[in-house]
Amino acid sequence: MRKAMAECESASDPHPPRLSDLLNRTLRYLKAAGLITVPGLDSIDWFGSISHNPIWISLMQGYQHLVTLGYIVPAVMPQGVSLVFSQFCITERGREWIAGADPMPEDTTGYLAALDVLRTTEPI
Repeated sequence: MRKAMAECESASDPHPPRLSDLLNRTLRYLKAAGLITVPGLDSIDWFGSISHNPIWISLMQGYQHLVTLGYIVPAVMPQGVSLVFSQFCITERGREWIAGADPMPEDTTGYLAALDVLRTTEPI
């Protein structure tokens, strides 16, 4: 999602990025990495029956994770009266995360490999 979020931030659209754009870009990266192998799945049908789609559920979990970590927040309507959960704003913390390359604990393989490099050989 880091690359997808970076693409959303660099888009020239003056409006806040849309959740559907973030999730569809993430889906594209997952397919390119061979992590999703559903033939013909190029985007999620946001208006169809998606509540039972395991890919959609996983993508939404990733989105909620970004919100929980404070990387993104829901956008505010132009009148400032309510939040728009279909759009988001990237926080300063989110921009720092986008610019970084540190593995996340959820990336078990990458995170453990990074920890292994940091592990000392001296006994405790």
